[in-house]
Amino acid sequence: TNHGSNTTVVPADCPVVVTLDAGVTSASVAFVDEDHCNVKKHWEEEFGSEEYMSSAQLEELESVSGIVWEEIVVDEKGDLVLTVKGDGLAVIDLK
Repeated sequence: TNHGSNTTVVPADCPVVVTLDAGVTSASVAFVDEDHCNVKKHWEEEFGSEEYMSSAQLEELESVSGIVWEEIVVDEKGDLVLTVKGDGLAVIDLK
C-alpha cells in the first residue's frame, strides 16, 4: 500500500535559535504545521470532509492555505528564538 502507518510518531517540538549578523534589524517567520496552513485539518474539522462544498467553503479553505507572516523579536544578543513543531517547518525572512 502507498500510505503511512497509523503508528507514526510525531517528533517533539524543536526550539531553534538563529544568531544574526549585526546588520539585520527585523525578521518575520511563517510556519507550516498542524496549526498553520493546514487545509486538510480545517476541511476535516470544519466541514466533516465534505466531498461537495459551496463556493464560500472553498474560499474559506483557500484563505486557510495562505502563509501568514509574523514579526519576531530579535533579542539583545542578536538572536531569534522560536519553536518549530516536530512535524512542521518555519521560514524566516530577515530584513
